[in-house]
This record gives sequence, C-alpha cells and structure tokens, in this order.
Amino acid sequence: MSWLWLACLMLGWASPEEGDPAALVLPDSTIGVQIDPDADEAVAQAVELLAQGRFESSARALSALAAAGGGARARYLESLAWYEAGQLKRAIRSAKAAVETDAEHGAAWSLLGLIHADRGEGDQAEAALRRAEQRAEASHDLSLGARVRVNRALVARDQGQLDRSRLLLTEALGLAEEASDPTVVALSQASLASLGEGASEAHPADVLGAVAARLRKGDTAGARAAIPTVDDPGRREGVRLLLAAAAVDRAEGHLDAAALKVRAALHEARTGGLVRETAAALAELGNLLSLAGHFSAALDALHEAVGTVSGTSFRVLELSYRVEAGRVAVRLGELTQARDQLAAAERVAKELPEDQGGLRLLELKATIAQGSEDFPTAIRVFSEVGDRYEASGDRADAARVSAALVTVLAQSGASDLSEAEARALRRFESAGIQAGPAHLAIARGLGLARSGELVEAVESFVEAARLAEAVGTERGAQIAEHARANAAEALRTKGLSSEESARLVASADLSEAMEANERYVRGEERYRAAHAAYGRGDYPQAREAFTEAIRSFEKLGDPALLAMAHRGRGWAARNAAIRLEGAEALRLFILASKDAERAQDPDLKVRARVGAALSSASLDRRDANQRLLEAAELAEGAGRIDDAVRCLAELAERLPALDARIEIARRAALLDPSSPLVSHALYSVAVDAYNYGDHELALTLAQEVAPNAGSLADAVEAVRAAAAAELGR
Repeated sequence: MSWLWLACLMLGWASPEEGDPAALVLPDSTIGVQIDPDADEAVAQAVELLAQGRFESSARALSALAAAGGGARARYLESLAWYEAGQLKRAIRSAKAAVETDAEHGAAWSLLGLIHADRGEGDQAEAALRRAEQRAEASHDLSLGARVRVNRALVARDQGQLDRSRLLLTEALGLAEEASDPTVVALSQASLASLGEGASEAHPADVLGAVAARLRKGDTAGARAAIPTVDDPGRREGVRLLLAAAAVDRAEGHLDAAALKVRAALHEARTGGLVRETAAALAELGNLLSLAGHFSAALDALHEAVGTVSGTSFRVLELSYRVEAGRVAVRLGELTQARDQLAAAERVAKELPEDQGGLRLLELKATIAQGSEDFPTAIRVFSEVGDRYEASGDRADAARVSAALVTVLAQSGASDLSEAEARALRRFESAGIQAGPAHLAIARGLGLARSGELVEAVESFVEAARLAEAVGTERGAQIAEHARANAAEALRTKGLSSEESARLVASADLSEAMEANERYVRGEERYRAAHAAYGRGDYPQAREAFTEAIRSFEKLGDPALLAMAHRGRGWAARNAAIRLEGAEALRLFILASKDAERAQDPDLKVRARVGAALSSASLDRRDANQRLLEAAELAEGAGRIDDAVRCLAELAERLPALDARIEIARRAALLDPSSPLVSHALYSVAVDAYNYGDHELALTLAQEVAPNAGSLADAVEAVRAAAAAELGR
C-alpha cells in the first residue's frame, strides 16, 4: 500500500530573510505547499486563490496567464493547482509544458515526477525525478534534493523495493536536517516509520495502510481511531479518507454505509483520473459485493481494479488485487480464471525484490485446491497459512482462514472437524469478532452442502442465523441474512425432492430467502449473459440483457449491484451509439448518459454527453448549442481536453454572432492551441472578420492561428496578408 503520496512535494519551508516579503503557505494543501511571493499582480491573485483552497479557479487563472506568456512559473503553478484539485490529467499537461518551457525548473521536474508516480508510470517518474535531483545538486538546494528523494522512495515502494525506499528516505532525512527544513524532516520520519514493523501512528498519507494493518489484527476501534479528521480535504485525500472509513464500516458490519462511501470515492477518483485510488475503490467495491454474495459483479469490479493497475508501477497493488480476483473466481466455480490469476500474481511476485504477498498467494492456492476437491492440499496449506497469520499477529486473517479450513474439513468428511472448529473459535475470540460461532456454522454448512449432506447443511445455516441474530448488531443481522441465503441456494441447486425442500423451507422460515434467491439468480444469469454479449461486441443484446438484470436487481434493493448493472448497460448503449448516426445515435447517447448518472461513472458521463452533443449538432437540433457548451465544460472538468476541443470547435462554427464565435474559438485555443480543430475555428472566424470589414480583428486572429496553422498555413497567410494590405501595413 502506498503511504506518503499525499505529502511528497513540499515546496519549501525555510524562514524568509529579514526584510523579505513572507512566503505564502497554503494551509489546506495536501502536500504542505509554500510558494514564494510574486511581483506580478495577476500571478499573485491566482496564488491567493490557491491559498484559499480554490484550486480549480486558481488553475484556470494561471492557465490563462500561461497562455498569455506567463512562462514556466505560471505553468508550474497551474500544474500544482490542478494537482491539488485532484485533476491528474490536467496537472500532467501543465507540468510537461512547464519543463518544456524551462528545462532547468527543478521544482517543476519534481512535480512532474510525482504526478507520473501517482499515475503508476514508474519509469517516467524516475526519469523526471532524476532531472529534478540534478537541478537540486546544481543549485545546492538541499530541501529540493530531500523532497526529490522522498518522491523516489514512493516509486520504489510501489514497486516493492522496500530496502531501496528506506535508503532514499534516510538520505532525504539527512538532507532535510542539514537544510533545517522541518516539514521534510517530519515527512521523511513519518514515511520511514510507515515502513517499520512497529509503526502505529496514522500518517495522513498512509491512512489506508494504517487502517488495513489494524483490521488484519481485528482492532476495529483502533482502525477507526487511525482515520484523521480533516476539514475540507482535497479530492485525493478525501477519496482516501472515504475508503478508509468504508473499510472500517465493512469490518463493523455497516455494509450499506460502506457501499455509499465506496461509490462516492470511486466517482471522485475516476473524475480526477486518480489511478491508485480508482483501483483501491474498485477493489473495496469487489469486497463488498462478495460479502453480499454477488460474486459475478464482485469479480467484474476486481477485474477492473486489476486492469487499472496492470502495466503500471503499482506492482504490489496488482499482486493484491489478482489474489482477491482469484478467490472470488473460485466462489463462482471459474477455476481456470482463478488459476490464471494465481499464475499472473506469481509472476508479479517474482518481479518484486522482497518476499511480498507470500501468504496471500498460499491462501489462493489452498482456495483453488479446495475448489478442485484436492482436499489434502487445501487442508495442509490452509492450516499453514492460518498458523502463520496467527504468529504474525494478524488475528482477523487467522480467523478467516480457520473458517475456510472448517469448510474443507466438513466437505471432505474429515474426522478432526471438531478440533478445527474449536481452534477457529479461539481465533475469532482473539480477534474480537462476536459473530465467530455464526461464521463457523456457515463455514460448516457450506462444506456439508458441497458434499451433498443437504439436510445437515440447512440445519447448520439455520443455526448460524440464530447465533448471528443473538449478537444483536447490524453485522449480526447481515450474517443471519447471509446464512439464510446460503440455505436457499443449497435447496435450489442440490436436488432435494420438492417435499423435502418444502418441509425444510417451512420449518426454517426460509420462504423470503428462497424468493430473494430466485430473483438474484435470474438477475445473475442475465448479468452474465450481458457481459458475454458485451465481450462479443453485440451491444444491443448486451443492453437488453443488462436491462433484464436491472429489473431483477431492483427488487433486491442492493445499490452497489444495481450500479454495476447500470454501468454495463450505459457502456453498451454508448458503444452501440458510436456505430450509428442521426436520431438513433442521439437516443442511445442520452440513455447512456442517464445510466452514467445512476452508476456514478464520470468517464461514461463525459463520453455520452459529448456524443449526444455532437449528434444533436449533426441533426441541427435547437438544443445543440447548449448541449455542446455543457459537454465541453464537462469534458474540460474531467480532463478530457480533446473532447472539450471537439465540442467547442463545433460550437464556434454554429454560433451566429462573430464575437461569440471568436470567444469560443479562443477558449478552445487555451485548452489545446495545437489542435487542427482549433486552427480551423480561428481561421474561419478570421475569414469572417475580414469579410465583415473588420480588418484589424482579422489580422489579429490570423496572427494568433499562424504558429499552429499546419495545413492551413497558406490560407492563414493569405488572410493575414489581405488584412494587412487593407490596413496599409
């Protein structure tokens, strides 16, 4: 788990010299920012917006200043503002522009490296940070050198290079102490502590790691206490705080509250292009769906988490998510998928320089052995893993694995089941898990059901429901519902006669569970059929199947499950729409946009709104201009600059008033002056200005577009020359 990424940049904290204007500290910055004063009034005003936490307003102001010739400093500050706003796509564009303008700007190289690190682009991060380090050495800037090493330590940590990370942090601490930079001293010390075995204090940059460590030990109260209270956090920190709180909610049994937090975190992470946090939110969503027994949707979420970090420098995260995906695949009976995930996880583990994830890999091997009915292997490995978790103090993990061992022993008919249950019960008690007896009754019931002992299995599930309800907590009620759902699933799939099933349903009061199971199974079948059709590229069929799944899931009342189905249907509609034209394309784009809202998927929302706007324009509808403007603003806010430019360029062609067209074309030029669409829009308004007799304006516009005219160079020059001739120049 990455640990210090929120606080890796630090732009300096040294006291100003006597008589110098005081440096400006940004009090709400997630990265401890301090910025030197600027004599330029416009820049100073934009920096003041930064100080007020108005990051997007500051970024827009600085973007305009940079476009007007503000140079590397304006671009660097713009990138910093976008970074603070949690908009990595826009931050990296500005940071690259800053170093292209001034290759000697060490702080800009450091920021660029940090952004690359947050995007999982380890090689690019290391290259940029090396450039920053060279500038720090050349200018004898010890504080910058220390901060660069902290950032490089982050990259090493993401790649599992823990010894290298410690070395870099030790170097950073020495440089920061020599520079008398208390901010970087504190950061280096906290980061080093987070790598140690005994680290206990929660650092804001490692809140997820601190919470996860406590939950593994069964310390839910300590996990809750490890989440700091932060007033008005930025997007990045806010996402991580939401995910940490959701993990504790899940452990405490507040699954609905956890799901709300995870969905909000996922929306914010996707909106800002936060790669690490998007993957973490998807993985937590997968955990929640799996706990609810929605294994197909859980596996989809985990597959997306894996896909988000695969091919990045987040190797430790990839290992973790692949193991989780493999475990859920076994629950679905997809053993080939599980083995593929295990093989991929083992390849990742071999690339890591230290033994990481070893117990998790062993646990997945045992789970696959259980699914393959290789009981001796499953029993041996689960026993080993449980003992090692217990020895390491990870009490909750030890209890969980012990319950899995009970399932295997019950399924295989082993004689030492009672002994294993007693050991598991002690571990649940050690972890402070009140519902341990109920968990064990469910584990036993699962094993008995898989072995065909259906009456005994249902009796175990009913016992589990009674024990769970006796706990008297929200989590207990959820476990009781889960136990009855397992009983209903066993009765549905395992072949009891109708008379036997009816007797058990009546005696155990399982009628509601049976109805819910039937609804879920219908929805699950259509959900999987929808994904199969989507994978074949048959998007109309996928939409139809997703719609049928939604109808079934709506009756279950699970918002996370519904969101997954709406998201699938929305993407199917959008992908179908881009193959079409005219009114049908517009209809599907609008439907996709509605599903995007329900699923809280900002990427789908932008793509669907842009598609709807351009389709509306192609149909020359009355609402086209408004749609184009709204879509451009949405795309710009999401960092999808190409889509924003497409909409603005189209709008610049459609507006009746020349002044309005010029304003829109120039707005597009601020986003991407090199775009051919921008060049064409500016050229078009230059021609119209000339034809309207405003030769001064035509000359100005032609001069604006000339540096990026491309294939229009001759035409632009003709307008410039004609306008200049009319003006006698």
